[in-house]
Amino acid sequence: MLRDEIGYRPALVSDAGELAAFGSEAFVAAYGHALNPGNLALHVARTYSEERQQRELEDPDAWTIIADRDGDIVAAAYLRWAAPPANLAPELRWAEIGRFYLAKPYWRTGISSDLMVATLASIRERQGELVWLQAWEHAEVALRFYRKWGFLEVGETPFHLGSERQRDLILARSLRGSRN
Repeated sequence: MLRDEIGYRPALVSDAGELAAFGSEAFVAAYGHALNPGNLALHVARTYSEERQQRELEDPDAWTIIADRDGDIVAAAYLRWAAPPANLAPELRWAEIGRFYLAKPYWRTGISSDLMVATLASIRERQGELVWLQAWEHAEVALRFYRKWGFLEVGETPFHLGSERQRDLILARSLRGSRN
């Protein structure tokens, strides 16, 4: 079974190059059809450079979980301790899911659910009790997935993709008293 072939592990600094390539490909696969090509290219170059991935992997307040199949990254979640948007309780310790991507050949296989289990467990292991994320308002599949996992819409924020201003929804959930 495919899901049995996937291992989950913390990313290492040595994964920066592969993580940059994976992030670029996964973002384009998920959103490339709906975005201006110039803005898409600019966003990918800024967000998924190997140097940026290395900085993120070296940040003591951030970590990335990789889903690995035979040495290849098939999914990844970038997490960090980050103050939530203003309408959420800033005095509490919040983790942000900054990125949550799955390679296109693995869509609809259950691996995204397995990655979410690993993501939430990782936050709990680090004593996190609350988690938030941003998702593009037109990313209906992603929004349904997050809502299935108990994330509720709590606000919105602008998101700049190249020269475009878009609207992201802010979703949050508590990890208190739940196993998932």
